[in-house]
Amino acid sequence: MTSYSLPWTIGPLPILLTLWSAFVCIQTFAHKMPMNGARFAAALVFPVGLTSAASQIFFSEYNQLLLLVANQAIGSMFCFVFSLVAKNRRSDGMTNSKTKVKSVKLAQNAFILLCVYVAVNGAITLIPSSDSCTIAKCFVLESVFGRRDQVFAILYMVSVFESLVLVALFYIFFQIYGNLRGDESLRDL
Repeated sequence: MTSYSLPWTIGPLPILLTLWSAFVCIQTFAHKMPMNGARFAAALVFPVGLTSAASQIFFSEYNQLLLLVANQAIGSMFCFVFSLVAKNRRSDGMTNSKTKVKSVKLAQNAFILLCVYVAVNGAITLIPSSDSCTIAKCFVLESVFGRRDQVFAILYMVSVFESLVLVALFYIFFQIYGNLRGDESLRDL
């Protein structure tokens, strides 16, 4: 039975993480729960798992860089909007600090994050990943995440990290925009 032989196209860990994150996201919206670390992780992993699976099923022949950027954009936008909605539901009475971070420092951080984002995406597209692993460490990674010669494993692993970088960029840009406009609500994201 070749369908049960490892490594699978989509590994068991991304499947379990996507199912867990779907449950957490639905529970958060249904019960109007405030944001915490687990809900943030679920909001980050859920769209990345769905878009990576959809890319594997429907768009695996397309340009890998285009799929990578689209997955990251969808994942980070969902996580950012989810965080904004859940931010207002804090039950512990704590709010974000009212300190004004200088726009120059924020712009430097945004530039560094943008360089990391471009470097990782460039490295992923330039490094060939079509060869299957032969050593034990790569076999374990392929068994957990999926086959390296398929689109899913690469999209999933890179998109989780890069979506987190994009969410940080969104927060920084909103803080810079809030500083420039003098709007306290945008500055406190």
